[in-house]
Amino acid sequence: MIPIRLLNGTSIFVNAELLETVSSAPDTIITLTSGRKIVASTPPEEILKAVVRYRRRIHKGPRRTRRPGDDGPRHSLGATG
Repeated sequence: MIPIRLLNGTSIFVNAELLETVSSAPDTIITLTSGRKIVASTPPEEILKAVVRYRRRIHKGPRRTRRPGDDGPRHSLGATG
């Protein structure tokens, strides 16, 4: 989700995966894949930066913490015999 500022000053969050187009004429017009349009005061460049940050976080994956001496994931193979 990315933050968007509407013309009346309120903020909403929009699913970045649903953005189809973002244009400026003179207000920012966001078109979603559903066809819905949102008129915003957030500049298109700011929306683009927010989408890039969002996608980097998503593709980076979950953060893992390591404990001292941890060599990575260990798999349990069950009983050995």
